[in-house]
Amino acid sequence: MMMAETASSNLECDDKGRVVLPKPMREHHGEKFLAVDTPEGIWLIPRSGDPVRRLRELGRPLPDVPIAELRRHGRERAKELALRKLDRVRGH
Repeated sequence: MMMAETASSNLECDDKGRVVLPKPMREHHGEKFLAVDTPEGIWLIPRSGDPVRRLRELGRPLPDVPIAELRRHGRERAKELALRKLDRVRGH
């Protein structure tokens, strides 16, 4: 199923803080996301596979870079990408 680029849905947290995405969104984007807290709100960025395993694979050729540093860099990069997408959505 193809989703419109700007599809949206009103969501609410349950009493345990969980949010359920509509089935068409889950089918299109998967079921694993990185939640990025930005000044404009929360962005959910689809992720695939096991990010920790992927970081370890990327870190093998970088023996002097701890996994925690790679994770920090990954979070920062995801936030940068989310903010850029926000700018595009707003037409800046």
